[in-house]
Amino acid sequence: MLTPDPFLSMARQAKNQQRKSTGARSRKRKNSGSTRTPLLRRFLIIVIVLLILAALVFSRLSPDPGGEAWKDAAYWLRKQWSGLTDRAVEWPPKLEGRSVESILEAQIALSRIGLSPGSITGSTNANTEAALRAFQHTRSIPVTGFLDDETIDLLRIAEPVFVDYTVTPDDLAALRPVANTWRARAELDFLGHNSLLERFAEQSRSTPAKLTQLNPGVVFNTLRPGDRIRVPHFDPVQLPMPIRYLRIRLSAGLLDAFSDDGRLLLQFPVSIAQDRDKRPLGSLQIDQRVSYPNYTFQSSIFPEAAAREGINERLIIQPGPNNPVGTVWIGLDLPGYGIHGTPEPEQIGRTGSSGCFRLTNWDAETLLANVRTGLPVYVEE
Repeated sequence: MLTPDPFLSMARQAKNQQRKSTGARSRKRKNSGSTRTPLLRRFLIIVIVLLILAALVFSRLSPDPGGEAWKDAAYWLRKQWSGLTDRAVEWPPKLEGRSVESILEAQIALSRIGLSPGSITGSTNANTEAALRAFQHTRSIPVTGFLDDETIDLLRIAEPVFVDYTVTPDDLAALRPVANTWRARAELDFLGHNSLLERFAEQSRSTPAKLTQLNPGVVFNTLRPGDRIRVPHFDPVQLPMPIRYLRIRLSAGLLDAFSDDGRLLLQFPVSIAQDRDKRPLGSLQIDQRVSYPNYTFQSSIFPEAAAREGINERLIIQPGPNNPVGTVWIGLDLPGYGIHGTPEPEQIGRTGSSGCFRLTNWDAETLLANVRTGLPVYVEE
């Protein structure tokens, strides 16, 4: 009979003890992990229930239960819940792609994320510097307004930067003749672009001069269906959380959009009234949202034009990108005032308006898609 080796037995016992200990720790980790998720769910359920109870209590304090107090309580509840969900979103997002290599690419990259430089020019200007400052602010790096090394490292752009666009019959059908008078505009069925160059420049958020430079040898007014041109590539700006309020800074000529916790989501250059007496200040709110609005010419607003053309009645100008308010009207609760587009996007930030807040059509369309009626708008010097 073989005699058991005492040292071998001790080694086996130690190994078995180690397995038991490891298994216990593993089960403990599994049990710990499995309890975290239910605890988190319970916590969220408690928070939601408390918010609902608070809203109900607030609504019952009113002599009109179910009336305005209930609406206020419901709004408060939505605001608290949205605040919880907004804070869970990573913003600003990390950009994919490579570092930008020029002012042109920087303008395209900034426009893609909703920090608009206005029309793409390929050269630095006041609108581009304002967009760069906004980007630097959101990334917590020195705010210089210049495309410096630290900004280049963070401002990235995904391919394709440019794409080929094929001219279609619809492009030609959308054109309308130049209308230099209000009566001539009122006679058109649609205020379309006056040329293919103007149309493709606006669709690619570029100035006509820059688009021409990107397409050497192309004569735009001779293009036909099937011809191809090179344009900057854009997708619609997507926000992962709702806008909670807008701020318009008159002295800076900028419109900012913020989340509930004050994070900058969008920034657009804006043209404001030349006449300081026509510039509203203080708290307003959005009360109307219209895509492709018409426009009513009133002699009281343009008395010189009315006298020159002998207009004594109101004229209705049909919708279109060359409508006086562009492709968007976002009405404010101050009669006659709104945020709108323009038929001259390259002039945004340079020239004054008659009193409203004027954006490029593409920026106005981005804003329209992300705001609601009742949204606060704060106008400050």
